[in-house]
Amino acid sequence: MRRRWKIAPFLLLIACLFVATIGETENADPQYTIDTPYEYPILPDTQEWIDLENVVALREACQIPEKILHNMTTDALFQTVIDYPFMVEMYAFDTIQIGYETVRRRFNGLRELENRTDCIDVMMSYLQESYSLDESERTLKDDEIEKLYFMISGDSGSVLSSGYPIALENVGP
Repeated sequence: MRRRWKIAPFLLLIACLFVATIGETENADPQYTIDTPYEYPILPDTQEWIDLENVVALREACQIPEKILHNMTTDALFQTVIDYPFMVEMYAFDTIQIGYETVRRRFNGLRELENRTDCIDVMMSYLQESYSLDESERTLKDDEIEKLYFMISGDSGSVLSSGYPIALENVGP
């Protein structure tokens, strides 16, 4: 009987350590549970958009709520970023770099995307798919994503694994 009392604290300590270790392991990596892109509550050419009239209010309405933002998969976040109604502002400045930095400063989704460790992989996957298209099939979104890749990766030119050369001077306006 006395021996059981000596073992009980030891077993209790092991159980506590086990529970603590499981808790830390579960929180070590973020669990992205939202795998669909965010649907912006208002979009251009809708009456709600027109009614706001104030560009600051429009940008604020297009921010992704934090609870959603941090739980989105990188694929869903990427699609949300490229669908951002103000992404076109990237072209409204003297350089793409200045435009990109301005959009990043104004949009929480782009800042979150930059911080994802698999961001470049997700973008490269899309770019490889895009480069498999004929030039006539490519869209403005394809060019936009290429520019985002350059801005986020810091790469001024590269060759994709598909063998297609890409460089800033070769991408549209």
